[in-house]
Amino acid sequence: MPGEAQRKQPEIEQGSAPKGAAKSTEAAKRVSQLIRDFYKRAQEAAHEGRPVAWCKVGFPQEPLVAMGITSVFPENYSTICAAKRANLPFLERAEGDGYANYICSYARTTLGYASKMSETGKIPEEAPWGGLPKPSMFIGATVCEPGMLWFHDLNRYEPAPSFVFDTSHPPPDVDNEDPGIKRRYIEHQKGQLRAFIEFLERCTGQKMNWDRLREAVRIHHEARHYWHETHALRRAVPSPMPSIDMVSCIFPGYFMNGTQEAADFYKSLYEE
Repeated sequence: MPGEAQRKQPEIEQGSAPKGAAKSTEAAKRVSQLIRDFYKRAQEAAHEGRPVAWCKVGFPQEPLVAMGITSVFPENYSTICAAKRANLPFLERAEGDGYANYICSYARTTLGYASKMSETGKIPEEAPWGGLPKPSMFIGATVCEPGMLWFHDLNRYEPAPSFVFDTSHPPPDVDNEDPGIKRRYIEHQKGQLRAFIEFLERCTGQKMNWDRLREAVRIHHEARHYWHETHALRRAVPSPMPSIDMVSCIFPGYFMNGTQEAADFYKSLYEE
């Protein structure tokens, strides 16, 4: 009976973390420490009074790198909270604040976290890996439905300048190679980039360093090259790299775009 099977499921203690899956490549084994260092740098930046941006995946990150703005990604941090079984207090807090339990759990975890931090004025005690520091700005992206209002709604708890990057995706029945259509989408994204850089300049009181931006873009392309070539090697049978490693190794390509650390990581993975 389904009910009987459900009752036999072992209880999981809140806050206890499961054991990680075994990795086959040395690069994948390094990812956990890489992520820890990523959040540690954000905590250090906030402590030193440097700007920290809470970001949604799906926008060009290189302008942040060029302007020395430290980024964190609450949706990734939500997965850390879930993996450490520390997300329940944040989910319950968000639902208590009126957010429906069918909203994306990444968003609810982030909103509950921000609600608790707003109440105490500091990082919640139950936050794993040192937690997310207070944001200097919010940067959303329209790559999913919650992404349109999620980061705007965080101002309810942590008032800070916010920008939502409109990442446009042509519908499947549109001919992307049609010159007129292609040009329209390119011009729209150029306008978004200009507005985004102006937003960052207002937030920091600094002007964009265009040489540093060009270098960040170059480094991003270098990282993508090695990541693409790694996938090409995975076509072999048997594959030299299992999918569990591939999923672990996506972190730099999602959350560290434009950094030399990401490029070095994927180069080392490819060489391995």
